[in-house]
This record gives sequence, C-alpha cells and structure tokens, in this order.
Amino acid sequence: MDISVLDDAVTPFTKWVGGKRKVLKKLLPYVPHHFETYYEPFVGGGTMYFTVGRFARRCYINDLNEELINAYIQLRDELGELKRRLSTYIYDKDFFMEVRNRDRDPDFSNSDPVDRAVRLIYLLRVCFNGLYRVNKKNHFNTPFGRYDNPKICRSEILDAVSEYLNTVPTEISCTNFASALEGVDKNSFVYFDPPYYRVEYSSFTAYQPGSKREDPLLQQHLHEVCCSLDARGVRFMQSNSDCEAVRKLYADFKIVELKAATGMNSDTSARQARSELLILNY
Repeated sequence: MDISVLDDAVTPFTKWVGGKRKVLKKLLPYVPHHFETYYEPFVGGGTMYFTVGRFARRCYINDLNEELINAYIQLRDELGELKRRLSTYIYDKDFFMEVRNRDRDPDFSNSDPVDRAVRLIYLLRVCFNGLYRVNKKNHFNTPFGRYDNPKICRSEILDAVSEYLNTVPTEISCTNFASALEGVDKNSFVYFDPPYYRVEYSSFTAYQPGSKREDPLLQQHLHEVCCSLDARGVRFMQSNSDCEAVRKLYADFKIVELKAATGMNSDTSARQARSELLILNY
C-alpha cells in the first residue's frame, strides 16, 4: 500500500505502548492493496486501523485491555458527553492523583463507562510519557507528567476518531486474540501487533508486572494461529522483536528487518533506534 494513504489517516486518540506511528511509513509498503475484511486482534492505539481500515468493507478490532476497549466504544457512541466531561478536567498534579486513584475503588469496573473512558484519555494525556502501566492489583500507577500546558480535550482528534468509528463498519471486542479472528477467510487481512517477545534491550516488561510480554506461551500460541491462517490462505502481517527466538519460530515465513525508535521506553536514555521484525506469509 502506498504511503500516500497517510494523507487521509486519522490520528489515534491516545499514545499506547508499542504504538506504530513512528514506523508506519515502513510498514505500509507491505500492506496488501486489496482486502475485504481487516482484523487487528491487538489494536492498542489503532495506528494501523485508523490508516488502512477504511479500505476494507468491514473491520474487526480487539484488545484485552477493558479500559481501552471501553474508550473506543464511548468515543463511537457517546462523543458529545465524553467531550463535555473531558473539557472540565485540568492539568494539575493533585487532580491527576485523584483521577488516577479512582480504580482503587473495588466497584470501579462497574462505574459509568463514559467516566471511565474520560479518565483513561485524561491519564494518558498527562501522565509521564503517555505510558499505560498498572501494578499487580491492576491499579494505574504511572506518575504525573511534566508538560507545558497540554490540551486535555483535543476536539478535532476526538471528532475524527468518532466519525471514523461510525463510518467505517467496525466490530469492537475485548477477548483473547484467537477468538477475535473468528470469521477470517481468504479475503481477509490480519495485522498482529502483539506484546513483543521479551529481549534484553526492552524495558517494556517494566510497564505492567505480569504482562504477557513475559509469557512465551503467548508467543507459541500466536505462532500456531499464524500457521493455521497460512494453511487456510489468510494473509497476515506481524510485528515482533528482532531476536533469535522469533527468527527461529517464523523461519518458514518471510521476515523483514526494520529499524524502529523506542520512543515509549520508560528509560529515556534507552530511546534509540533498534531493529524489529516484520513477519509475512505473502
């Protein structure tokens, strides 16, 4: 796919760990020109979805993070109310801490979904480096960020995201990645941007204790799903770490080495160009 499609791409509504904004130009030439359905089982901030999803007849996006998926749904269905509430939020450390600590309430997951979406968008806008991180109790614990008067409610971006979600036929789910692929066929294109295989230079595992970034079973299961898709003639593209384990696992597929910036690393001294892999079956 030509990088000119970036001219009309929608800006994601938030940063997300492992987001593809900095490497998107390098990924697009490998995206097929034609596909009827688009699947992204680890959607995150949705950089690829908001760029190429509009070329499909229907999209299927998924993520295991309930707060993130709730934000997508509220942006689609309750934009006006979401913006009204978000516009009352301020850039202030004490206020930030009050908002951050709301998930300490045992009943937080059952609270108003619009309030939860506003909270997530706000926290990721003003916390350190826009970094989503929780502790072992699943409590958000990224510290307050130091910025020069950041705009909290970015109406143009939120409006564009909401319009996209309402005009591009999209099904949104919060389940395991394999279940999110039900219905794929030879006319589908699947993009995997999973939790990367853990390697020495990556500090992503520090973001979320117990993260599946530390779980080799996830990587093995993902490989099995990719092999199943390939056997059925379904095109897939996957981003992952450049390490011997991944290269060995996908030795039977096309592997492309890309240079990417580590802009979301919690250690600012480690934000440098590194190599990652693009894995394809076409």
